[in-house]
Amino acid sequence: MITKATRADVVEWHRQTVVRTDAKVVIAGDISTEVAGKAVDALLSGLPEGVPASASAASADFTPIRILLHVPEARTSALVFLGPLPPTSQGSELEDILLTNALGGDDKSVLFDAVRTGLRASYGFAAGLDAYTRELRVVALSGEVETAKLAEAEAVVRTAYSGFIHAPRMGDLDARKRPLEAIAEQTKRRPGAASFAALMAMMDGQDPNFALTLSSLSKKVTEATVRARAASAFPKAEELIILAVSPDAKALPGACVITSPAEAAKCR
Repeated sequence: MITKATRADVVEWHRQTVVRTDAKVVIAGDISTEVAGKAVDALLSGLPEGVPASASAASADFTPIRILLHVPEARTSALVFLGPLPPTSQGSELEDILLTNALGGDDKSVLFDAVRTGLRASYGFAAGLDAYTRELRVVALSGEVETAKLAEAEAVVRTAYSGFIHAPRMGDLDARKRPLEAIAEQTKRRPGAASFAALMAMMDGQDPNFALTLSSLSKKVTEATVRARAASAFPKAEELIILAVSPDAKALPGACVITSPAEAAKCR
């Protein structure tokens, strides 16, 4: 796709996409509405009116599957678990962040401990949140793994994840919330951060003032809301897609073996 793209394609995309019609603008800071309006007019003055091209509706197939990408020259193996999460427009984003941090956010997290203890490994395993579009949001568990222990690592991580979403071990929840609350307070004082947060809220169909209420929202997060979120929104262990990259084509028994990412479609 990249090699086939031409300059003409880029120019046409720009013509259809970068227009002033329906632009969403958020301004934060010590500035009057009148001055802000003039600034926006000046900023957009060079852009044409027009009907923005409708964004293509992305779709994804999250049917559980196990795939191994065989890369003979790789020095070690990598293992990734991937599953869908609801979009942030549905709420509970703070619970998602806290759960992911407890699951695999540092060297005291559940996955890190499981891999260190269960595999007696010197490496760890991490968890994170990502999104392909505003609707397609995922949780990903990933780490480098000793090739000879790839299959064992799959089992250890799967078991640890399953146990966690059924009974999240959050430790001191208030302590976990404090860094998020500190960021929320900084956001209110920094115009750039506040305007970006407000814009994201608008894109999710929420009140832009949402950016100024993050600290109070954090107080509504409790052990009960975290447990409920883990049970209702996070995919079950058996629902996760498993991807491995390894120099050993037989390191993950039963997996669909491919030699290039484009071949993944044949595994369905």
